[in-house]
Amino acid sequence: MQRSKARVLGALTLLCFVSIAKSASCPGNPVTVNPTDNLQTLVTACPASTTFILQAGTHHDSVTSLKNGDVFTSPSGTTAVGVVENGAVALPLSGQTWTQVTISGTAYWTTPGGTPLNSGSLTNCQSAYPSCWYTQNLYFNNVDYIHAASLTSVTTGAWYYDFAGGDGGVVNNIYLIDNPTAATVELGANYNAFISTSATNITVQGLIIEKYASNIQNGAVEPEASGWIVQNNEIRLNHGAGISVRPSGDNAQVLNNYLHDNGQFGVNIGAVNNATVSNNVIVHNNIDHTLIGFGAGCCKFTGTDSLISYNLVHDNLGDGLWSDVFASGITYDHNIVYNNQADGIRLEISDKQTVTNNVVYGNGLGSPDETGIGGWQINGVSSSHVVIQNNFVTNTIEIGRASCRERV
Repeated sequence: MQRSKARVLGALTLLCFVSIAKSASCPGNPVTVNPTDNLQTLVTACPASTTFILQAGTHHDSVTSLKNGDVFTSPSGTTAVGVVENGAVALPLSGQTWTQVTISGTAYWTTPGGTPLNSGSLTNCQSAYPSCWYTQNLYFNNVDYIHAASLTSVTTGAWYYDFAGGDGGVVNNIYLIDNPTAATVELGANYNAFISTSATNITVQGLIIEKYASNIQNGAVEPEASGWIVQNNEIRLNHGAGISVRPSGDNAQVLNNYLHDNGQFGVNIGAVNNATVSNNVIVHNNIDHTLIGFGAGCCKFTGTDSLISYNLVHDNLGDGLWSDVFASGITYDHNIVYNNQADGIRLEISDKQTVTNNVVYGNGLGSPDETGIGGWQINGVSSSHVVIQNNFVTNTIEIGRASCRERV
């Protein structure tokens, strides 16, 4: 009897093992990923250097555990059409509804928002947008609504997340004035689309990446290990930066992307070596209104020996191309930079910067939301060993003001 029991238990154990192994197996290389598939589960099951081909439709993934050499791509890999990685969740949440309530004489639409994400500690917001630092944005028919600081300050085009219930609302409920019942309403729910501190030589290409709840200074795509290639993507409507290359992300390549309408920066390159940012269109970033004086707009570059070339940079709510924090050996070449609120190209507290063959005009527009913001077309601030030559520079902002300067 004991032996029979042992055989039965052994058979059950074997069946369980086989079942688990089967459910966790890699379907091959390349892997076809449908919108209903869990991409992280597939990445975990597959070996390093697997190619994941995401099919058309809206995916909702946050891949935080990657393996060396993994590739994430649309079927073409060259164009960002139809394959969306969306970091938001639809409202109302499953099992919930929108309801109308009246609080202190004002009618609101409300629904539970779930447990809020941690928003970090950087509260550097323009004064008219004091809640810009909260990491979750609300999107109303694909429009990034203003995050109100209190229930009473909610107006059309704004929303409020009642973290404490002190305004007469329900804790962790969402409040709107605008009628959401016939609209598509989404709440940022994942910090990153792709992030790793250890996986090297990752490729992310041909995707639309939107509505991720990255904190200020972080990004929807966040290389924190060497050799990443991020190319041919459209990256938009994310809270922090579209792409944030963090320390240890050496040799990162950011190529041929359309980076627009992100909350703080299009691209934020940290203290890395040999980054390449080329052939990108970087437009209208800082829509969540981080203080320009703190750092916001198109791009910020630190680290050493990076090449910034052939980018189209315009209409950002902040600086255009900006190196800072002891950056060294940064080359800006053949970029077109115009109509940014602050400096077109800003070289701050940096060394051995080279600025050649760029077209720079119409920058320094100033900001209606922050005093003291203007700028120069090319501005060297406390930097040394700077070479500025063969650029086409015009100033259309202020008659009699020089287009370039260097301050030591």
